[in-house]
Amino acid sequence: MTSAEHPITRSELREELSHYATKEDLANLETRLTREIADFKTEVKSDINTLIKWMVGVQIGGIAAIAAIATAIITITKILGG
Repeated sequence: MTSAEHPITRSELREELSHYATKEDLANLETRLTREIADFKTEVKSDINTLIKWMVGVQIGGIAAIAAIATAIITITKILGG
């Protein structure tokens, strides 16, 4: 920055202001973030659909396994008891 003895020059001012974002920088950032958020939402929806398919499949498999076990127990009980 400047001292109290001499005023700031244009080149010093440009150097100092070069660290700040411009309107164009912010607009580009907003565009990029909007695109990335949209891509992320699409990816999350796809992941949720995959998880739902797996959950339904596991539930159906569990029901089938319980039915098989119950049928086996009933059959064994009839054989041993009758």
